[in-house]
Amino acid sequence: MAEAGNYLACFWIDSTEKGLGISVNLDWKVGIATKDWDAIAKEKIEGVELELRKLEVAVDAIHQNLIYLKARQSLCCRILRQQLSNNMADDCLLCLCREAEMRTVSEKTNARVAWFSILSLGVCIAVSILQLWHLQGYFRKKQLI
Repeated sequence: MAEAGNYLACFWIDSTEKGLGISVNLDWKVGIATKDWDAIAKEKIEGVELELRKLEVAVDAIHQNLIYLKARQSLCCRILRQQLSNNMADDCLLCLCREAEMRTVSEKTNARVAWFSILSLGVCIAVSILQLWHLQGYFRKKQLI
């Protein structure tokens, strides 16, 4: 569960001796590490199902992070376009906008390559079927089948 806000951590030393060396180890958990997987495992689920649940939570966290980054980047591009109209272009914002445009081009290219691959596979299957049909007719004509 993600909650925005300020977090407060308090540390104190009960010793009255001065000059005493103290070390503090802090284990701060964020994201999917905050879930109590031991309690979930005690619900009598098998190891594979527990691992699948962990992976599902991890994938969801990554998906939410990507949605956040995409929304932030489009906001930066809108800000850049407003600043460009006011002749106040900032190099950082210009770089972000270029990166967003390159990502869009990359996603479109990726989709086109995927469709081209599917189309190529379809053509190969169709040609194979036509070859089988032609060879079958040829062998029947020569009375080899």
